[in-house]
Amino acid sequence: MPTVLRGLIHTMRPRQWLTKNIFIFAAVVFDAKLFVPGPFFQTPLGKTIIGFVLLCLISSTIYIVNDIADVEADRQHPKKKYRPIPSGQLPIPLAWGAALGIGLFTLAASFALNTAFGWIIVLYAVLNLAYSFKLKHVVIIDVLIVAAGFVLRVAAGVPLVNVVRFSPWLYVCMALLALFLGFAKRRQERKMPFVLYGIFRYLYLVHVRGEIAPPDEVALKDRPLQIDLVLWALSVVLILYVLPKSA
Repeated sequence: MPTVLRGLIHTMRPRQWLTKNIFIFAAVVFDAKLFVPGPFFQTPLGKTIIGFVLLCLISSTIYIVNDIADVEADRQHPKKKYRPIPSGQLPIPLAWGAALGIGLFTLAASFALNTAFGWIIVLYAVLNLAYSFKLKHVVIIDVLIVAAGFVLRVAAGVPLVNVVRFSPWLYVCMALLALFLGFAKRRQERKMPFVLYGIFRYLYLVHVRGEIAPPDEVALKDRPLQIDLVLWALSVVLILYVLPKSA
């Protein structure tokens, strides 16, 4: 396989297709239409499989654009500098051409499959392009965009199935799960355990001790929470003002 083609396939992240886009099958599974008889690609399952492929392709388009947008930063990263685009294995003009070609084909095929599905793919692409170029650097908003992407993956399967029994609560569950995973992934929160302790301490006070006072009043009377806030403030000062000077 030519080096450039291998680089393109690697940049398209095929390993992430199943784990991130499998949620499109939620509608066909929970609406009990997994085994509807008929010509396969006209059945709810068949249409969902086509939708899955198109969702993978638009995801890959976003991955390519994201790597192009981050090329300068990736070249300075100890691991990401070996990715095809920052390493030069996949030239940027070819990467742009691939992204444009795959993206346009996917959009056209999505609208041909189902109009509502096509608009969901458009919204997914717009949100993720905004994330790639700007919003991933905006705290909190970055996680919300990632969570919205997972909700749209679930929503993408709905118009392909003509659901009857599909519960909107699945959107809520998906959004909460995505938010939880997104915030859990944040480096800042992993390196500052005082944030996690403060969150769980407050939940303990509300759910176990039955605390009903506003958060500011709780902080004024709960000693462990006060200590946690002080330690968190000290850690912030240490990280921002002391460690950079010592380095």
